[in-house]
Amino acid sequence: MKRFSHDLPFRLPPRWALLTLIAALFPAPRGIALTHSVRRGETLSTIAAQYGIDSDALARANRLGDADLVMVGQKLSVPASAAPFIEYKVRKGDSLGSIATRFGVSPREISKANNLRDDDLVYAGEQLRIPNKDSRQVYYTVRKGDSLASIAAAQGVTAQSIAGANSLRNANLLQVGQILAIPGGKGSPPEPAPTKPPAPPQKKPVVTYTVLKGDILAEIAADQGIPASAIAEANKLSNANLLKVGQVLVIPGGTASSVAGIGESAAKIAPTTYTVRKGDNLESIAARHGVSVRELTRVNDIRNANLVSVGQKLTIPSGSTRLTAYTVRKGETLGAIAARHRLSVSDVLAHNRLSRPDRIVAGQVLLLPIDAVTPAPAPSYPVISSSTRRALDRIAVKSRQWKHIVIHHSGMPLGSGKNIDRYHREERHMENGLAYHFVIGNGNGMKDGEIYIGGRWKRQIEGGHLAIHSLNLNSIGICLIGNFEKDRPSARQLNSLEALTRHLLKTTGLSTTAVTTHKLIHPKHTLCPGRRFPTEAFTARLKK
Repeated sequence: MKRFSHDLPFRLPPRWALLTLIAALFPAPRGIALTHSVRRGETLSTIAAQYGIDSDALARANRLGDADLVMVGQKLSVPASAAPFIEYKVRKGDSLGSIATRFGVSPREISKANNLRDDDLVYAGEQLRIPNKDSRQVYYTVRKGDSLASIAAAQGVTAQSIAGANSLRNANLLQVGQILAIPGGKGSPPEPAPTKPPAPPQKKPVVTYTVLKGDILAEIAADQGIPASAIAEANKLSNANLLKVGQVLVIPGGTASSVAGIGESAAKIAPTTYTVRKGDNLESIAARHGVSVRELTRVNDIRNANLVSVGQKLTIPSGSTRLTAYTVRKGETLGAIAARHRLSVSDVLAHNRLSRPDRIVAGQVLLLPIDAVTPAPAPSYPVISSSTRRALDRIAVKSRQWKHIVIHHSGMPLGSGKNIDRYHREERHMENGLAYHFVIGNGNGMKDGEIYIGGRWKRQIEGGHLAIHSLNLNSIGICLIGNFEKDRPSARQLNSLEALTRHLLKTTGLSTTAVTTHKLIHPKHTLCPGRRFPTEAFTARLKK
């Protein structure tokens, strides 16, 4: 005799589906801001712990009779007071400040939650995560040496609850400065107040020295013939490694003449005595001080310009080169700065003691000859790194072939161009490998903002990133690593995307109207690159 269930013309749905149907027919109480999808191994208690609420409250919010019975895939509504973030769609006329005021939080909190700079504009239709001020969760900023286990122990919660509250798939991938929601935790401890050094004793005689680029306290002290600690004490230096260009130091008992300071405009290098250091030669010393090698050899009675030794004292005559302080801007390289000022890189190096000329950072101060031609204003938009630019310039672009530039996301929190290429070849059996022409990393698998140039772009062949073959023939595909249904792209990813897109627009002759997304070019097929990708804001940036 057949069992009754087999006589039915259809199969009964699984129990979790019935529970979801009941929840839809009998909605939970108002105030729901988050939906949680039950994963394998989770219980109502562990889910409640992730959001810092009582399991009974979670059961009541979902009308669950058997509080311990939840099924994999079941959707649970989390009360709004427990959700760490509230989803908000920006309206016309909104600003970061007005949104912050509406929700009772600070603009900086919203910026941190969405990877925004504090001065970023927000655009109508953009989706933002607003920190929930009514949430019982607190937040912790990851510090150097932290691990998920150590943070959990210090906060008195479980590592599993922190991982769940922050959707961490790999608990070992924490970054310094990352902000974690801590359900029921204590949050970040206050920063310790800096200790003030004791008042230095006054010593005489006293001369002054103005810090030049590349100076360190130990070398200044060695030149002056006194201990570094004496200079530190006389100038109340709590951190001897933090010297600023133009800073005037008191030299207790020093023997050198005062050195003219470098102001915002310029100054002459005054006569002084210089002690030869390791790696110096007469040419570099002369260039650094704005004098000729001939004058330097004459004043110091040097017969062989190639024979100077470490520790040798040289008299530096008054120079004729006037210097000005230049502050490095974001994205600039030493070569670009030199070119804009009609200088060579060696000219810049001659006046700046740079241990790594290939690593200059925004905010760093360089000394440049004031007689250099006044440069044109620097572009206000990001630029591609010199190495990537050189690689792109070697490619012969078929400008007439391309009609669109299509932006995608990978849909995964980590990955790289090489891994996606391997997957497309081995799993999807794509003869030409990586379906995209470019991939931009997010710091998990590739450097944050790193641009990977795919083989399809190098060979100028069609993409495989769209479902419509005719679009693949003329569409350049750019994939950003990340899942932008859940998170925003990083600031470095957006800067690299903008720089790369501007380069492609220039080399192909396309206009900004050619830039689109996977969803816009094929709307019924996909949500890519996700609702948290700032499409309108990015398009507006390109049009500036």
